[in-house]
Amino acid sequence: RKSFQIASIDKNLQRSSIKTPNEELILENFNNNKKKYIFGERRSFSYIFEDLNKLKKRIEVNENEILDVYNSRKDDFIIPEKRKVEQLFFVNEKIGKDILNSLNKESKFEEISDKEKEKNVSYISLGLVEKNQLFDEFANYVFKLKENEFTELIKTDIGWHILKVTEIIKSKSKELSEVKNIIKEDIIINKSYDELDIILKEIEDEISNGSNLEDIS
Repeated sequence: RKSFQIASIDKNLQRSSIKTPNEELILENFNNNKKKYIFGERRSFSYIFEDLNKLKKRIEVNENEILDVYNSRKDDFIIPEKRKVEQLFFVNEKIGKDILNSLNKESKFEEISDKEKEKNVSYISLGLVEKNQLFDEFANYVFKLKENEFTELIKTDIGWHILKVTEIIKSKSKELSEVKNIIKEDIIINKSYDELDIILKEIEDEISNGSNLEDIS
């Protein structure tokens, strides 16, 4: 067995036994620990906030402005030409050449692939694609074809390819009605920033003339 002695400390008694330091001791401690009592620099400032959304609500746009922007930005509203493309892929050049020589406008690439499956002939449907969505090796060839025409045998790092165009959707410009709201919003934003620049210039002039922000607001 172990025996223990328990002692208790009276905090209030201990606290009352500690003498309050005099002014001289406090000053000495302060001078020795000045760095502990340094606060970072603080500055007060005033500012004016102009809500751009409220500014936009005050902007008016007429139909002529919208039409002028539409006519000047027609290239931005062009829907690129798309083509539906199919592909036959070969790992063997001779097989590719033999099939190329057998093709005509009525040839069905998927049927050919099923028929020549043992020769590792693969069929791939690329779907509707824009020119910039095709590999560089294919793009120019494919977009020179007419509907139902096919390319020569094209070699790439992975094998040989024949591509066929089965549908062409010509490029066209979006109608004004399709882009009217987009144009209107662009005009409003541009006018809002112009208006904001004017307001800022006026504020700068008033400050230069001695006014403070509280007076200006």
